[in-house]
Amino acid sequence: MYGGQSLAGFDYVMAEGVRKSFKKAIQEQIRQWLYFVDKGYGKEEMNDIVSRMDFDKIHYSDNTCKTYEIDLGNAVEQIRIVLEPWDISVEEATKIYLLAKNSVVEETHQAMEAFLFNMN
Repeated sequence: MYGGQSLAGFDYVMAEGVRKSFKKAIQEQIRQWLYFVDKGYGKEEMNDIVSRMDFDKIHYSDNTCKTYEIDLGNAVEQIRIVLEPWDISVEEATKIYLLAKNSVVEETHQAMEAFLFNMN
């Protein structure tokens, strides 16, 4: 941090919040994809589809992590399982994952800016 503040282990403290934000971002990206592909689905049906996802197998992973390829593969597989009736491609599932990831990065960056602003 800058300005003389220091919080030991801050990234570990915030990890659970980022994990929850990532889960919401994945769900939102799936809802948006379903809306554009099949407009006949209402909010309740979309929520039912998203609720079948096994989030224990989906992890936020940066491309600098050693497990990035494994995490990306697991996430794409889960997205394809949930959206199997629509025959989603690997490329589309990968885009859903990456859009969710980028959304969380932007949201987290903005939250950190606000946090630092309030500390100063």
